[in-house]
Amino acid sequence: SNGHMRAGGPAPSNLLMVATDGLTSEEMAEEFRVLIEERELEFGVVVRRIRESGSRVLGGRPSGRARNGAILRAVVAAKLFPDGREELIRDAVLSGLSDASFRNIVAASEALSDHTFRFRSSGPLADRMALLNPARRLGAMVSLVVPALLFEDVSVRRPPGNIPRPPVLSRPEIGY
Repeated sequence: SNGHMRAGGPAPSNLLMVATDGLTSEEMAEEFRVLIEERELEFGVVVRRIRESGSRVLGGRPSGRARNGAILRAVVAAKLFPDGREELIRDAVLSGLSDASFRNIVAASEALSDHTFRFRSSGPLADRMALLNPARRLGAMVSLVVPALLFEDVSVRRPPGNIPRPPVLSRPEIGY
């Protein structure tokens, strides 16, 4: 698709992004550690997977909110310390991530990963189209094949409300 009027508005279908001078995973980690030390931070945060916490679909907005006001949560994230040690973060929210954040990418990896999600166009026309055809409210399926990206400045904070505690005991093994 060329993105013209898909699911009630402009939306991508498949996007393939390749970095011309992509870094290996080790080089990305080293670049991140250097950035942490230059900014004199105690640690940086590596986000490996995000999801929208809400019933609708992803479509980036400033302050870590999607088009529908849902919050972008880091499902898999870790604190990365300058010595290379990692500490998992249970629950985090991305904030300060907007379209403008993509102007200042510090580095990109040579390795690519794929992400598939629903994208819902917003705006008066898309909203009217969704009223006429309720199936359009779900949005269009979008597939991205992209490198890992290193941003200089994205805030990560605790999510609002109560955070459920993990189980005290692990799930029992079932033997047959």
